[in-house]
Amino acid sequence: MTDLLDLNSHNGKGPVTVLGQTFNSDEERLKFFKQKLREFLEEPEFRSRSDFPNASDEEIICLSNPPFYTACPNPFMDNFIDCVEVANTEPVSSKPYAGDLIADSRHPVYSFHPYHTKVPPAVIRKLIEHYTRPGELVLDAFCGSGMTGVAAREVGRNSIVIDLAPIAGFVSAINTYSNPDYAVVAFLKEVISDSREHLGWLYETKEHNKTLVANYYVWTDVFTCPECVFEFPFFPHGVKHHGNKVETLKSFSCPSCNADLNVRKVERVITSAGKKKALAWVNAGTGRNRVNRPPNSHDLEVVKKISELRNEYWIPNDEVDPTGYSAKLAQLGDKAITDVSKFLSDRNRIIFADLWQRVSEHGNVEVRNASLSCLTSIFTVISERQGYFGGGGGMSGNLYMPIVRMEKNVYDSLERKMKKLLQAEAAKPLSGSTCLVSTQSATNLDKIPSNVIDYIYTDPPFGANIIYSEMNLILEGWLKVRTAPKEEAVIDETKNKLFADYGGLMRDAFKEYYRVLKPGRWITVEFHNTKASVWNLIQTGLSEAGFVVAQVGKLDKGSTTILADIRPGAVVQDLIISAYKPDSFIERAIAEHGSTSQSAWEFIDHHLKHIPIATSGGSRLSFVAERSDRILYDRMVAWFIRNNTLVPLSAQEFFEGVRERYIERDEMFFLSEQVSDYDRIRARYDERPQQELFVSDEKSAIDWITSFLRKKPSTYRDIHPEFVSQMGAGWRKHEAKPELTDLLEDNFLRFDGNGDVPSQIHSYLSSNFKDLRGLEKEDPRLKAKAKDRWYVPDPNKAKDLEQKRERSLLKEFEAYKTANKRQLKESRLEVLRAGFKTAWAAKDYKTIIGIAEKLPDETLQEDEKLLLWYDQALTRTEADA
Repeated sequence: MTDLLDLNSHNGKGPVTVLGQTFNSDEERLKFFKQKLREFLEEPEFRSRSDFPNASDEEIICLSNPPFYTACPNPFMDNFIDCVEVANTEPVSSKPYAGDLIADSRHPVYSFHPYHTKVPPAVIRKLIEHYTRPGELVLDAFCGSGMTGVAAREVGRNSIVIDLAPIAGFVSAINTYSNPDYAVVAFLKEVISDSREHLGWLYETKEHNKTLVANYYVWTDVFTCPECVFEFPFFPHGVKHHGNKVETLKSFSCPSCNADLNVRKVERVITSAGKKKALAWVNAGTGRNRVNRPPNSHDLEVVKKISELRNEYWIPNDEVDPTGYSAKLAQLGDKAITDVSKFLSDRNRIIFADLWQRVSEHGNVEVRNASLSCLTSIFTVISERQGYFGGGGGMSGNLYMPIVRMEKNVYDSLERKMKKLLQAEAAKPLSGSTCLVSTQSATNLDKIPSNVIDYIYTDPPFGANIIYSEMNLILEGWLKVRTAPKEEAVIDETKNKLFADYGGLMRDAFKEYYRVLKPGRWITVEFHNTKASVWNLIQTGLSEAGFVVAQVGKLDKGSTTILADIRPGAVVQDLIISAYKPDSFIERAIAEHGSTSQSAWEFIDHHLKHIPIATSGGSRLSFVAERSDRILYDRMVAWFIRNNTLVPLSAQEFFEGVRERYIERDEMFFLSEQVSDYDRIRARYDERPQQELFVSDEKSAIDWITSFLRKKPSTYRDIHPEFVSQMGAGWRKHEAKPELTDLLEDNFLRFDGNGDVPSQIHSYLSSNFKDLRGLEKEDPRLKAKAKDRWYVPDPNKAKDLEQKRERSLLKEFEAYKTANKRQLKESRLEVLRAGFKTAWAAKDYKTIIGIAEKLPDETLQEDEKLLLWYDQALTRTEADA
């Protein structure tokens, strides 16, 4: 008898036990759960969800393999969790993963289906092993092609993978389930054979009275010369042909009037049937019989016959919105691409539709779905998106249709994919764990109880990078189950889905993640976006949900290694956020002690236990930014704000307290029990870790001056050229640039030559000038060298300076209250931060919201602190309404 966790290895014969119920066969299991699914679909409340796919009940039931996969929100999820949940256990690790992550993009399952974005399972597998034990439960609610489920199965963890897109859920179900591969291959061979017998002539060509089968054809769009209006095919006139690919020429001559042309000068020919194109090249046969040549009369006659064929197949014709983001990017409106059927050539549309119809008639859902997955996985390479560029891949992640493109033999492509299926299935574990797949939004995980998930790995949408519902429209049209776009977490101005909408959906998703994750457990967020505003939104969303960030690292997909910590906001490659859900006792601390310094230090004690002791970047020890006083303070502030509690410590009180309570090493802070481990690691390296400081606003400018003066107390004349070199292109667009004089006066002290030389300057001069060594602080020679040097004040004097500076900032903030949008086009972030903080303490949410709405979007969106104050002010205002 087979239980739930071993069903993936079941041979389809004999009794099976699923969700606590035993069935005589897997067919009986499927029949039972399909009937249960039908009953759920008949409930109006179930179908009225905003994330419910656009599909009929029959199409959903046909595509689903319940309870393991449903092409709608999976109603069996809570029952599944009851069967696999591991009793509450202590977290496996208190610190984030800090080792190398070696990615293998050639993993057979990873390579099987070309979904838009995915992470090699080897990367996720290492993280799952670090954070969980065998049998524990992993979640990914932005699963894409299901690589989190693939990785979880390989290391014996159960998993739930979720995606809003039906095609993503469908692909995930195939990738995370052990499919009857040999039955699928045998079936597809039969389907191809029958189809070839009926339609094989569409790929036949003649060469010296011999019949050859085409490997591929090359088609080209037709253009007109702006000078003489002569029509000509772009291939061969506008390209250089290199055997199996073309290169667009920078300039070429009109074949009629010899006018100097380029790709921007010519105009595409559009007819009532769509864009005009011409057959330009034929590659057919094999070995000695292979031919490479322009089309002959037989090839052109076949094209004519195809155009005259009466369509006898079902073909989706979902409308393509030419104003959509992806369509505009690919200029589909200019190319007369009006519906999804136009993404296939006339020849390949007929053959693909014939194969789809034959496969869809198979009675076994596992054989049928695996066969359909082979067809969906070859779609791009056999479509009009396959450029004639050399290599085998199509245009990924966009809807671009090249001017010169290949029309590949669908049968050949499908036969090659069958081999990939066998390789993928062979790479899957035989038994052990189970993955449940659901098609729904990450913002409503209502079937997952609170505090049951052991680890979350997730790779959320990238803002406006890819509009998945538009990219998936083609294949979801074939599946007849389409995305509910309302819940799609993207930025798409063409659909009026703006930054705020995207932010709201991401925050809702993170709140659900927080709810279902067990206390003390971890979430890993992988993200790639070149906009700091989107990156800050993700970090703010995590904080607002309740997560505490312990590490931000880079995922280098060149060698696919997590490198040293990086500064928040600068996104140049894939980034990894490691965050944890605080233990329940730390949540109780704020309930018991309220807004007190005791609560603050209990939080920092707890947080320091979750930060890596040290990380290395090659031969160098890296600076762990999360252990710096500034980042620790930011985390503490965010925690109190999230708990709707006043921040009990000012920045200077916090900085002073950090140095009193913890041990400092290389500008990083450690618990007493941690410092010996750091010292042991530090001893292996000659150089101390260097904190990277990027000057982009007033605060980071102050941090840079602080670091500079700690190393070398200096005069204004010495500081100025170094400071100016830092104020480059990285400065924020709407941030007013402060004068160095003002920054020094407000935040630092200058030795005017009176009294003893301050200890900081004395230490620097006596260490760096031989003639000044051994001199007392009142020595005239030392005082002369020290005069007019700026230095970092000690904590007591720093507190007075901070109070003075805050009064100045708040005075300027008062002026912001009456300023208009134009006057706030450029502002000081430090003024806004001080004002928002004071307004929050006074529960003056109206002021925060009022000023925020006058600021340029970039000012608010690109600063994590301002965004947090603003979002929380909105939340409190709505709660009080």
